[in-house]
Amino acid sequence: MVSQHVAIDSRGADARERWQFALVAHGSDCATAATPGVAVASLTVNIDPQSQSTLLFTSEAGGDGRVFGLLGLLSDQTCTTCPTSTLDVRAVHAAFGASAERVNLSINYSLPPSSPVPFVNVLFANNIPYGQTAPVGGAGYDCDTAWRGAADLPATYTVQLAAQAVSEDVLARSERVTLKGDLLLRSRMATVFFLGGGDGVRAPEPEFVLCYEGARQAGMTVCDRIRATAVPRPLVGDAGAPHDAGDAGVKPADATDDDVLL
Repeated sequence: MVSQHVAIDSRGADARERWQFALVAHGSDCATAATPGVAVASLTVNIDPQSQSTLLFTSEAGGDGRVFGLLGLLSDQTCTTCPTSTLDVRAVHAAFGASAERVNLSINYSLPPSSPVPFVNVLFANNIPYGQTAPVGGAGYDCDTAWRGAADLPATYTVQLAAQAVSEDVLARSERVTLKGDLLLRSRMATVFFLGGGDGVRAPEPEFVLCYEGARQAGMTVCDRIRATAVPRPLVGDAGAPHDAGDAGVKPADATDDDVLL
């Protein structure tokens, strides 16, 4: 779930002031949120009153096997130097089943016959830690040519997203979907969340959520859930297990318990 952006203060916040955010069970008294054990997760941070941010709620397993919640703050400051041939794209790793991994995300699609290359299959986010964005673009966004090309695809063309561990094991592939190219070209910003990442028992099945940012003034108000399929990983110690051929040619995109999103 992704909410609209909301103002956190109507009296004018001080950039030096610390704010506490807490996630509590429905029906709880917010006044007791600071009491130990009441909040499911909490976070105390300094926030620039002129900025926009996203609170990310994820789950994490403790050493004793219990699951607990974590809140993280993602900056919504976009890259301001992207040329017109690119789009601002940010990727967020919120896949509980792959929380021990840093992940890369890729996009692939076919191009019309008139194009100089027939197929695009590139990474658009690299080395993303769990509960965070890819460290690109200065604040999690990056100027991406592959997504700009995907926004221009005819309505009959589809794209597929994939997540892989930095070790190059492919974790999940999405079903093929049609992008809202008009929204991408209008907003010029998008966020891709990688969720689930498990076997459907301890962690949900993997999926991607694509949010077209800037499509409305409020922010991430248009989001599509994209189903995905987990890719079985080779057994540890199986030296003869082949690499997944589907992502063998991935290159950088530029030549130059349930997870809940708040």
